[in-house]
Amino acid sequence: MLLRFVLLLTLLVPFVGCGSGEPYVPQARGLLGEVLVVTDSVTWAGPVGDALREELASNVTTLNPVGGEPAFSVRRQGLAPQFLNNIKLQRSVVFVAPLSDSTNTARFLQARFGEDTRAAIATADPGGGVIERPDLWARGQMIYFATDTTPERLADAIRAKGSEMRRNFNAVQLAGTTTEMYDKGRQILLEDTLMQDHDFAVGIQHDYFIATDTSFAPAPPFDVGTEAHVVWLRRTLVEIQRNLLVYYVDGVSADEAEALLEPSLIVRRFDRVTSQFLRGAQNDSAYVFTEPRISVDLDTTTIGGNEALEVRGLWRMNLFVQGGPFIAYAFHEPTQERLYLMYGFVLAPGKDKREFVRQLEAMARTFRIADAAAGPAEVAALGLRESAGRASIPVLCHPERRSAGSQSKSLAPAQAGDPRIGVVSQLECGDETETLRLAVLAQGDNLWASITDMNVGAAEVATHHPTQHFDAAHHEPG
Repeated sequence: MLLRFVLLLTLLVPFVGCGSGEPYVPQARGLLGEVLVVTDSVTWAGPVGDALREELASNVTTLNPVGGEPAFSVRRQGLAPQFLNNIKLQRSVVFVAPLSDSTNTARFLQARFGEDTRAAIATADPGGGVIERPDLWARGQMIYFATDTTPERLADAIRAKGSEMRRNFNAVQLAGTTTEMYDKGRQILLEDTLMQDHDFAVGIQHDYFIATDTSFAPAPPFDVGTEAHVVWLRRTLVEIQRNLLVYYVDGVSADEAEALLEPSLIVRRFDRVTSQFLRGAQNDSAYVFTEPRISVDLDTTTIGGNEALEVRGLWRMNLFVQGGPFIAYAFHEPTQERLYLMYGFVLAPGKDKREFVRQLEAMARTFRIADAAAGPAEVAALGLRESAGRASIPVLCHPERRSAGSQSKSLAPAQAGDPRIGVVSQLECGDETETLRLAVLAQGDNLWASITDMNVGAAEVATHHPTQHFDAAHHEPG
């Protein structure tokens, strides 16, 4: 007989006095994509400011072909006592000044570098005085202290650490983007549909929809494997469109995938997919392809625990003037023997596109397959807290199945610091005993739960927030 369970999630936020014994740490804030530089106007106007603008605010041509867009929006602020508390809550901050200065920022840095450390910086190679301090005053924060003996040496030090700074700032910005995206609403049902129909899922915001969902025989150059599929997720507003196309082929070995994902050929591979599935609405002869006049940026990363090629560039239509930036990933999932191509692209004429691309990157990095435990890379990509307090989960039989012998129990995660926890328990409902495995996911101030393995035909999961209620998510295991 089919059983239904109702799960109520209660979030216990770790404030002081709630039994955790740990002080409350606020969440970092600030405009997404912004880096705050704390320094005086003279330093900002000199070689140190030039180096910071060069490393953090240089134009990225793969965002906009006409002049590009800056990697980050960099804003300067002087250091004054009345500003310090607000600065300490910002998401991305650089405190920068030469040790030889007598400015407020220089004195602030001198107090944090001991005499021995300052002497070591004076003789070290460039970069020794540029130090990161993640989560120093707030969660989801990246702070840099940058100093050296002279402005010229400090400028060289910033350039030496430039790529590291961009990578670390992008990580916290990506985490903040992810939290903001899914705090506004998440389509758990649609994610479940993807998982049931395709054995993978990504986090889906409240206003995305599936525009295409089809399967077909693999065609060259992907004429390997057994069956190919394409799923196109779209978010369309009046002047802005965000899209994520997922193309995958089943039955592909690691050797076959390696040959297909040769970096020198990867743009051609994506063009083959986009020209087939991203065609004009009124003119079927129009299709999407990579703009050849702007070089693509290639990198390697991790998606769903798999090594992936990352491609950033510009797309356009072949028959008319329309285009924008794209971010794409290609990887092989060995447990599924499946080749994935994920293509996120933006259409937003006349608008800045950097944060839209970052949203698509965040969405792609929530990729997961059935029964896959979230590893450190996935946890970081989702922007989750590593400690969100303990969740108590009252589990009780559905009213239709309750009897004198029915049970209800409260389950708690075994490890409070693990943001995704599997809890296994047995629950007797009437004359039947069921074993539940619950996946609990802490995100921001919310808790999400899903039943990942149970011998029932239907279940209902309700989530509770201190200030608002979310619709129940229904999951029907196969």
